[in-house]
Amino acid sequence: MNGDSELQHGEFSNETTASAAGIAADAAKQGSRAVKYTLLMGLFFLLPNTGALAAGLVGFFSAGITGLKGLYLFLIILAGAASCVAAAYCTYRFLIIDTIRISYGYLTPLFRKLCGGIAEKIAAGSESPIKKGYDWAETIADSFQEAYNSRIPWLIRKGVQFILEQIPFGDIMYHVSVDTSGEAPQVGESLYTQTDAYIKKRFFAGNSMNWVLWLLPANTILQFIFLKLIFK
Repeated sequence: MNGDSELQHGEFSNETTASAAGIAADAAKQGSRAVKYTLLMGLFFLLPNTGALAAGLVGFFSAGITGLKGLYLFLIILAGAASCVAAAYCTYRFLIIDTIRISYGYLTPLFRKLCGGIAEKIAAGSESPIKKGYDWAETIADSFQEAYNSRIPWLIRKGVQFILEQIPFGDIMYHVSVDTSGEAPQVGESLYTQTDAYIKKRFFAGNSMNWVLWLLPANTILQFIFLKLIFK
């Protein structure tokens, strides 16, 4: 058992070391993307809304100040602030999820071995893994603790544990054709395949910057309408 454990530890360490250059390259690429998207959001939202505010102030103080003009100026400020905050939040969320997606790719050996450990526990246990009330949380926690607790950094452990807590292993085993009657390696590989598909669909699918395609025109149209009204 110790020999197998040391071998697995060595394999994981080698894979991690081999990935170091790729991790550094991806980190630099993500940093560059963060700067690029931040500048673009400033160009698309901050500058136009600042210009709209300046124009609104000119319209507000020209040809007499009225309560209606004050309302339109308030709407210009509100629309500009809301669009800038929404753009900042959506950009931040996109970058965070995309970074997690890239990081997940480097954790493939960990998740594969973890699923193998769960399969071994299922094969060795007397309880059916699809039995109602089966303690999946304990099984997963024990497998993770035994395989990796002392081998990967605390921060990565917490991140992986967070993802694992979101995965319905019981539903996967019950609904997605994971045959628990087979040998542990086959069960582990099947569980990993389905788990990997679930993680990608649950956390990464649909993550894009497409929201710019509707938020930018909406903000532009609203500001144009309010400016037209304030100068009316």
